[in-house]
Amino acid sequence: MYHLLFKNRFSLFYFYAPIRLFECSVVDKSKVSPKKQLTSEQKALRKRYWEFETEWNRKVDLGSLSEEEKLINRIHNEAVINGHFTYDDPATGNRVMTRLRHFLKGTCCGNACRHCVYNHEAVPKSMQKTMRFNSAFWVPVQSEEADSNEED
Repeated sequence: MYHLLFKNRFSLFYFYAPIRLFECSVVDKSKVSPKKQLTSEQKALRKRYWEFETEWNRKVDLGSLSEEEKLINRIHNEAVINGHFTYDDPATGNRVMTRLRHFLKGTCCGNACRHCVYNHEAVPKSMQKTMRFNSAFWVPVQSEEADSNEED
């Protein structure tokens, strides 16, 4: 009897079961459900998103971004091009929703998301003061900036 150790980024899982080495099976593709096809409404929404994303990227000032922000911007854009709704933050490993997901959602959730496309309209005013837009996405305000915002 062999034991399989499965590890993901959160914890370790042990799966105890008899495993025969070098055994494999062929998947019958007729029994696998095909990928859901998008409706015409979903296709139209995605087309509008790509127009929106093209315009958004034209406005990004890469010269004003730090190296870390440029990396985040690049990883985000790769995720969007691949149609992903999330990507892993390079610094923390946390899942971050892309602009694609926010756009398709249709409204601001009020959580001060990094890639919110709705100008943080549902974010409480006290939390809005802790974020600034860097031409590509929302970032936390540095302590000096926060002090000057409180004086206003």
